Amino acid sequence: MSKITTAEVLAHEKQIDILRDTKDKERKQGELTTRHLTYDVFNPKIRLLEQRRDKAVAKICKHTQKVLATLDDEINDQYVIIEQVKRILACLETYTDTNLSISDSEIEPYERYGKTPYKEGLGYLFNDDHLKIKMFIIGNDKPVNKYSLIAIGRSHFTEPLIKLPRSYGLDINTWNTTFNIELGIKDMASVEELKAYYDKHKDTILKDEIAEYKNVKAEYVQTIKDYKIEDFKELITWQCPTCNSFYSIFDNLATNYTPKCHRHDPAIDMIRTNKEKS
Repeated sequence: MSKITTAEVLAHEKQIDILRDTKDKERKQGELTTRHLTYDVFNPKIRLLEQRRDKAVAKICKHTQKVLATLDDEINDQYVIIEQVKRILACLETYTDTNLSISDSEIEPYERYGKTPYKEGLGYLFNDDHLKIKMFIIGNDKPVNKYSLIAIGRSHFTEPLIKLPRSYGLDINTWNTTFNIELGIKDMASVEELKAYYDKHKDTILKDEIAEYKNVKAEYVQTIKDYKIEDFKELITWQCPTCNSFYSIFDNLATNYTPKCHRHDPAIDMIRTNKEKS
């Protein structure tokens, strides 16, 4: 290896300075070119494309929303008939042979601390062919308002025709009953106060529910006059061989399953009449 001279070192130092100046110029030129391309050339074109894109997308979205809204209206129009038919079928399937009478002995207040619970029947608030509501005063476990006015009822009409009121936590044993209505009305300190309250308000207790029931009853009477199950035989998938209980294409039943009619004791198998909708 030849001996390095001072001249060679100085020459290399000069060359490094030249290369660094060139590098700095190239960097600055690259930055200028990049900035020019970004902000002067391409960004305006990008903004224009974005505006055109947003306008086109907004137009498509507006059109799609309009089409979907129209289809929703058409679907809802179809459902009007479907829901009417569901109510007709519910009326036709309504079982009206059960006895709705309510015996005072069916109401069993909970026994507390070994004491015989208080119970007094006040008679029927409403007594009709398809709905009976009877009122009772029972003792409860509250420290002050120790007595409760309650309404107990049975109806041939249930959901989906009508939703009957039910409140949980009443101080009575109803596990082995068939009540459709179990409703606490008022708690007071004495039996006499509750009787006075009932005499004063009996015309307003369950007033809206009774009015709704009367509308459903009128609907039911007209429906069974105008229609028979046979009018919708194509919609019936399973039917009890001895009563009017059935399932239709609107019922979601498990596949490979034979439903039973529990109106009979013991329950009996239904008979397939049509295939469920796929």
